[in-house]
Amino acid sequence: MKKLNYPFLTTIFLALFSVPALYAQYTNVATDYWRTKNTGDWATPAIWESSPDGTTWYDVSNGLVPDSTATNVLIQHNISISTAITLGKGSLNAGTTTTLATTGFITLAKKKTLTVNGTIENQNPSTTSFANSALTTISFGAGSTYLLSAVCTSTTGNTGMVPTGTYNTTSNISITGVTTSTGIAGLSGLTMGNLTYNCPNQTATTVCSVGGWSASTVNGTFTIASTGAGKLSLSSTKYIVNTYNQTGGTVAICAVSSGTGNRILQVNGNFNLEKTTASSSTFYFTNATVTSANIKGYLQLLGDMNVGSGATIAAIVGTQAGNHYRCIMFCGTSAQTVTFNGTKTGVISDTITNNTSVTLATNYTATGRLALMKGTLALSTNTLSYSGSSIFCSAGVINATTGTINFTNTIAVTIPASAVSGSIANLSVNGAGGVILGANTTISNALTLTSGLVTLGANNLTIASGATLSGGSSASYIVTDGTGVLACNAPAQTLTYLPVGASASSYDPAQLTPTEASNLTVNVGTTLPATAPNGYTYNNKVWTITSKTPSETALSLTPSSDISTQVRDIIGIFANNDYSNEAAAKSTSTYTATVSTFGQFVTGTSSLSTENINTKAEKFSLYSHHGMLTISNATGVVSICNVAGETIQQQINDSFSIALKPGIYIVRVGNDVRKVII
Repeated sequence: MKKLNYPFLTTIFLALFSVPALYAQYTNVATDYWRTKNTGDWATPAIWESSPDGTTWYDVSNGLVPDSTATNVLIQHNISISTAITLGKGSLNAGTTTTLATTGFITLAKKKTLTVNGTIENQNPSTTSFANSALTTISFGAGSTYLLSAVCTSTTGNTGMVPTGTYNTTSNISITGVTTSTGIAGLSGLTMGNLTYNCPNQTATTVCSVGGWSASTVNGTFTIASTGAGKLSLSSTKYIVNTYNQTGGTVAICAVSSGTGNRILQVNGNFNLEKTTASSSTFYFTNATVTSANIKGYLQLLGDMNVGSGATIAAIVGTQAGNHYRCIMFCGTSAQTVTFNGTKTGVISDTITNNTSVTLATNYTATGRLALMKGTLALSTNTLSYSGSSIFCSAGVINATTGTINFTNTIAVTIPASAVSGSIANLSVNGAGGVILGANTTISNALTLTSGLVTLGANNLTIASGATLSGGSSASYIVTDGTGVLACNAPAQTLTYLPVGASASSYDPAQLTPTEASNLTVNVGTTLPATAPNGYTYNNKVWTITSKTPSETALSLTPSSDISTQVRDIIGIFANNDYSNEAAAKSTSTYTATVSTFGQFVTGTSSLSTENINTKAEKFSLYSHHGMLTISNATGVVSICNVAGETIQQQINDSFSIALKPGIYIVRVGNDVRKVII
């Protein structure tokens, strides 16, 4: 009997029953575990492998690809989807990108879960390109991204969409493909991580609205990089974001032209508006011509505000009808800082409702209602310019002890009694509307009057020692229409100008040059303290001037309306129920005399001869030689004026010389007035 060849049989056995042979014979089924092994298109079997248990994996041998019945699908390579697929449970690894092509559609099966840790790029603008039901769970993990790069147009069904799901606080939604689309579907009710809108190809006539993004929150950063030539409108009732970061484009809170209600953008962190490209970076409250509206738009800031150079915050794009209120609310629970190097246009109100403080890091302009609800608005060394029409104070204050308040308003504004904490370092009045004081006010550094009135009422305005008062004219002066006074320091032998008036239509300034320095107060009214004595007629203005240290003083008073000279012009002072009258020099409507006592002063004229009027004329000598004017034996204040009555030099000296330009001059010492030619 022939012996068997055992090595040969062993080889046959191993060939039939070895592991590789078993592997090659496995038949993939749809319910397997599936995962990618290469890059490629979803419909290509060669990029997949499957496993019956999730442990041992087999190449696809029967042309299958995963569908909705798969136990799980793991995408661990970059792939594309160019057809319609139905996906069950699955996950995308971090670092991978799944691209939904223009012809690709994903439908998520019910009661399934999709976990995204990588990137899904959607190039399909269809609003059904990524379909999932309420029973489906999509979870975007930390660092994941949904990129809508599709060319989104205004064609129905091709406006673009964002899948509904759960988004990690560091996940990203990025919209880049809008051209003519007027709205992105799927944003309603989402709680997102980061949201970026960057659509440089958006057309000029397109306003893309995320109006469906109602009751949604961005827990990370909402970034607007570009809106092309178009605009982005946040047109629902309220939006909540953690950080707002706009570096380009045009954004508006509200796009409606009629209606009622509130439109709110709440920023829990910092609000950043910068211009980093050649295009504009503008934030509008209203993006429409308002025909009939009673809508209130609010930008509620809980963090810092940063507006860079070239960026703009604007009230409205078009024109307005109706009551459309726009307001920036600083409502943080900790200290906030405002850095504003951009531009603000239109009427926009500001509300301070921060328990601690809002500090200006740069100059800032308030153009609407300024409401000080609580906390401190600290100017630091910066300027708060106000062009609005109303300041309201509840429990908040302005701290301007080192800063400047610059009024440029065209409608009269009252500074409420408790609106300012301490003194104001610098107050500038440069608006025709003027300012009404609601409390006693002290200026510690400088008061500048350019345009508009400062109305005192019953309050005092004090120019502190060392502070300055500049400007003053018939267009800008201090109205002492009540019991309030202008208080200031008058240096010795230096002209002190007091730009005061009895009313908004009566400018009645005073000038003083005292021999000794003194603290003065002045109020000008219209009621004479008593009837003028026989032979005297007074103008209907009364200057009540007090001096803490009275000394011989050259006093000039200019009533807004003036009577004609009879025999002699005079300045009268009322004391002890009687008038004492001094002969005065008069130039145009300005009366000048030397006084040593203070009280209630009047100006006017007398029909009496000179010897019957109180005079203090002093004899002095003068001569001119080679452009020099020499004055000798002068007692009291010497005033040198040009022929227009403008004071060229004023001083107290016995004898002195002064160089003058060629011309005609008027020299006055007391009541002795002389003409001299240089």
